[in-house]
Amino acid sequence: MAEEAPAAKRARTEDGDDVACSKEDEAGWRAAVEAKGRAFDYSFTGDKSYFDSLWRQTWSEFSEQSKCSRLSSAEARANSTADSTNRKRDKAALEERLGLQGEPGNAKTVLYNEQGEVLATGYVQILYGDHGDYFELLDKHINWSLFTEHKLKGPGRHYHEHRTKDREAEGSVQLYDQFNTVADEPNPPPGPKSQDNNRKEGYADYRPGVFYMPADKVKKIGQAAGL
Repeated sequence: MAEEAPAAKRARTEDGDDVACSKEDEAGWRAAVEAKGRAFDYSFTGDKSYFDSLWRQTWSEFSEQSKCSRLSSAEARANSTADSTNRKRDKAALEERLGLQGEPGNAKTVLYNEQGEVLATGYVQILYGDHGDYFELLDKHINWSLFTEHKLKGPGRHYHEHRTKDREAEGSVQLYDQFNTVADEPNPPPGPKSQDNNRKEGYADYRPGVFYMPADKVKKIGQAAGL
């Protein structure tokens, strides 16, 4: 990492297409990696293909590019994740607000933000954890045209971040792109719904390879036609 960075490189996406890395981003992520190693983070703007390209390129610095992948399918858990007072509280509030029943998802439910834009179509399930309630999503569910602000993180972290372009606005929506579990964290970080329950398995059952969207950011739901 001490050698001079080239003006631009071409990074390869998971489907084999090459996307050029800008000179600015090349210099930026290299500086971030040099400063923090496996715990680095680097923020930038681009579409999902560009994000995936930089993900593979940066993680290749640690010989972990083979881990730059996500699940193409996932099943809802057999048992409810609302197993404590705080989680049952969040479940009751969400179901009352959106009219949802049960935790398993489907391919037809449309999730909208406060502007009436489609955030996602379909979801795996609603996950209740000690940091709050989240829609668990696959790549194919997400309306990626809205999520153009990214924070790429090193393999020593837990997740990447993808935000809608109004990242500083109150209505901004963040996706958590999970790549490690939180089995090493018995209690959640601070937050309005956080509750310390000292769980030996980790404060939430986040699965690597899927995405999590805060349920509070979903303002209404609908049903997609033709699915």
